[in-house]
Amino acid sequence: MAKKATHAAKAATVKNREEEVSSSLFDRIDAFILKRFNKFKWGLTILAAILAFASFQGKISIGNDDALYLVSGYKMGMDPINNPYTESAPLYVMFLALMTKIIGLKILPLKLFSVIFFVASVPVFFEALKNKIKPSALVFGILLLVTNWMMLEYASYTYTEAFYLLLYALLFWAYSKQLDIEEEIEYDRQKHIKSAIILAFLSIIIIMARNVGAVIPILIVFLFLLRKNWKDTLYYVGSFAGFFALRTAIFSALWPNLNQYSTQGSKIFQKDNYDPSKGTEDFNGMVERFLLNCKSYTVRFFETLGFTEPYKSIKFDEHGFETFLFFGILIAAFIIAIIRKQKMMQMVLGFALILLAATFISLQVAWSQHRLITIYVPLIGMGLWYFFQEVTSKKSINFLQVFVLILAFIFVGSSTISSVKRAATNIPIAIDNLKGDKYKGYTQDWINFLKASEWCAQNLPDDVVIASRKEPMSYIYSGGREFYPIYRVPKDTLTGGNFTDADQYVEWFRNAPYRKNLNTIEKVKVEYFILAQLRLDIKRKIPGQFINTIHNCLAPIEQKYPGCF
Repeated sequence: MAKKATHAAKAATVKNREEEVSSSLFDRIDAFILKRFNKFKWGLTILAAILAFASFQGKISIGNDDALYLVSGYKMGMDPINNPYTESAPLYVMFLALMTKIIGLKILPLKLFSVIFFVASVPVFFEALKNKIKPSALVFGILLLVTNWMMLEYASYTYTEAFYLLLYALLFWAYSKQLDIEEEIEYDRQKHIKSAIILAFLSIIIIMARNVGAVIPILIVFLFLLRKNWKDTLYYVGSFAGFFALRTAIFSALWPNLNQYSTQGSKIFQKDNYDPSKGTEDFNGMVERFLLNCKSYTVRFFETLGFTEPYKSIKFDEHGFETFLFFGILIAAFIIAIIRKQKMMQMVLGFALILLAATFISLQVAWSQHRLITIYVPLIGMGLWYFFQEVTSKKSINFLQVFVLILAFIFVGSSTISSVKRAATNIPIAIDNLKGDKYKGYTQDWINFLKASEWCAQNLPDDVVIASRKEPMSYIYSGGREFYPIYRVPKDTLTGGNFTDADQYVEWFRNAPYRKNLNTIEKVKVEYFILAQLRLDIKRKIPGQFINTIHNCLAPIEQKYPGCF
């Protein structure tokens, strides 16, 4: 008996060694991560927190939306009926309204919520995707997220990125639970209905957080139908319709004739977001927009990983091959996931692809903002790893697997180095911001502009109207004084073009339309202008290039009436 036991033990050992030898490099990495899953989960969560605080942006971004969300939330908190947010999806501003109602317009505490959202998304992703996708794909995607310098900056801005990231991580968690229920042997109708309700609720919440989320129900229904899950499709559609009707009824009761999509939706088809007189795009124009955005955001993606210098102009006659390869791999990975019935990877890749497609169709090519693709970095990373793992994985280690691993190290290494360099520069600035220096980190032109806004509030009468190119920033740094916003040059109502005559501008500023709130538009006389030469990029100065909207308005007046200013 002892000899037989010894022989059996030796045979088992030999078999295990044979399996170890025959297993691929990716299988070994997956096994290593799976044994230490919680360590990876909490280790990357801690890393996200460390890098987020090292990259903490205590100042307001020079992009308008950062300050706009804060001011809109604050005003909505003071009077929600007359001050709803109408520029885009309202949920994040509603959250800020609640917070500012409790703590006031305190910038640093509000920014900390964004950090919390960003850091919290990491363990949620781990729980959502555990045992649903390859552990190595999950870790690679999260590594690209927590080391991405652009996402780390937005982790402390009051943009929607961190908020939206946590919401779609929760959606993935709910979808994961749905897959678990579908695998149960005994059919429990109540469980299926409850799961569909949760999925529908999170879908409507995300749509309220970001307009582009309107395509999410299409994806979820498609995936249900792909599995021939007819009942849950009906449960989900019915639940979503119910929540949508409820949301519509509440919004209509509070804000009659106000539509979430009215502002952005009407501009989607315009050739120029700021100039309706140029007309709308035809089908060919929309296709061209989509293809150019594909090129633009391919470049932006690699910029966020530190491979190339950010903020550079895109040369649209270039980057065709890398764009085709980049999106070709993601689409091929999605098809592979469908063929091999890997349900959670279908969701991961489908979510990234359909949201990016909707973004590329709806947004103007000129915008080309990193944040619009940065938010999908973890999903793109998971998709890229999944593709290469599927096409190179064999029962033994080979050159292609080693090459893919080296490539992955390069991606993560470049992303980490880029973030650490920026964090090292940022830490002293963040410390001063946290100590109360609200101007630290701005260049002198922006400091002068913000101090001018503060001076106006302290030295000019409250009933005097002052124009500002960055009205929300002026509002915040002046302590809550109202300014007249000038975002673009006024248009001639007859020709549709910009004003050209000085007297047109004079008449305009003597009777400038000012929206006080949702229901009140009044005529005001603009008497003062903050005339600042604000650089377009806070990180570099380009000679001769600055935000010149107000200059363009005042130059004709000065030319016709020299010395009037």
